[in-house]
Amino acid sequence: MIPPMYENNTLTGFVMDPNEEIIVGTRNLCIETMPGAQSIMEQFKYLCRQRDVKAAQKELRTTAIDNVLRTQRILETNLDDPDIEAKHVFEGNGSATVVPSVPSGTDTP
Repeated sequence: MIPPMYENNTLTGFVMDPNEEIIVGTRNLCIETMPGAQSIMEQFKYLCRQRDVKAAQKELRTTAIDNVLRTQRILETNLDDPDIEAKHVFEGNGSATVVPSVPSGTDTP
């Protein structure tokens, strides 16, 4: 086989034996049937990158707001865990009946 030559980022002078077989993993294969001025994959990568940047910005804003809310709780001397979903306080003589709640969207037994 003759080694490939590159000119202006284009493969030239490449001669392949007609009986030679090339194996390409299908997860790594992208074929453009009509080459254009800009690669289709480049546009796809650009759009995916834009989506990733927007998601990271949203996560940053959410974290900043959460930090402000946590700081406000501390300044109000509310030192309870802000991540708990429910708090049950039982007072009295120690005798109680606990009835579990039924999740919404389910029928009662």
